[in-house]
Amino acid sequence: MPWLSAIRPIFNLDPGLKIVCTGTPFTHAEQKLFARWNIADRLIHISANDAQMASLYRHALCFVFPSHYEGFGIPILEAFHNGCPVCLSNASCFPEVAGDAAIFFNPGDAQSMHDTLKEIITSSTLREELRRKGALRSKDFSLEHMVEQTCNVYRQL
Repeated sequence: MPWLSAIRPIFNLDPGLKIVCTGTPFTHAEQKLFARWNIADRLIHISANDAQMASLYRHALCFVFPSHYEGFGIPILEAFHNGCPVCLSNASCFPEVAGDAAIFFNPGDAQSMHDTLKEIITSSTLREELRRKGALRSKDFSLEHMVEQTCNVYRQL
């Protein structure tokens, strides 16, 4: 997994940096690797409900989604809605969903991921710009917008 080698040097950017992961728990092999790299205490896995997820988004430095394939990308919209800067793989539907409200990396290239993470972590200006763009982009996926577009389709029939 390229993300493993991409994150190790990221910890050098900020001694207080922690990575919180949700979803599939770490494998035993990943846990052993984290321990060998002395970063096990900086990688946290939790199972979170909706309220906890919203809080995680609101307090995160950024949301990182290194997936190669997703059906749509609801977590991207959740991050936008909660004011979280977004850093995504340039795969699947992610560029279409996020538009210019996120920064992207190649999920198969650890250096690409590292460089993109470093950029978002070290630039408060970039994070603020992405928060602003994310808030605007999330409006394109609002219930009101969906109803309007659905009605437009029916009007054209």
